[in-house]
Amino acid sequence: MAVLDRAPATGDAGRVTGEQRDHPDPEVPERARRRTFTVQYKLDILAAYDAAGPGEKGAILRRESLYSSHIVDWRPPRDTGALAGRPVPRGRPAADPRDAQIARLRKEKAELEQPLRRRLDGRHPRIRRPGREADRRDLRETGHHPAGSSPSTPTAARR
Repeated sequence: MAVLDRAPATGDAGRVTGEQRDHPDPEVPERARRRTFTVQYKLDILAAYDAAGPGEKGAILRRESLYSSHIVDWRPPRDTGALAGRPVPRGRPAADPRDAQIARLRKEKAELEQPLRRRLDGRHPRIRRPGREADRRDLRETGHHPAGSSPSTPTAARR
């Protein structure tokens, strides 16, 4: 029995000594990209695959570098007619023109409400906001409390 003397390896075992790696390998892409198939290509491959005999189907898959899972995934959309129709556009959907109108109307509403809100908040000098004085006046004139207040409330008990 022969015993091999194994010395601890330093560095990359698959690397040839003296080989310089200054440039990337041209056959390997820096970032892998998924393949995309057009609708027409899928329909053509499915038609050829369905028309092929038992031994020819594997040849078609090898020739096109496809897997049987591609065929399995492409059949249901073809059978339901999804591949025959217009393709769905990629990217962000187009903006609805009603959105711009809604934004414009909201801005206009806010601009119109601003002076009214100022008047109702008591900042407008000509309009007085009813407060405790009006509640007391109502109680004296009518003999009952205004809506929303009752004699059991602490403020009404002090009156």
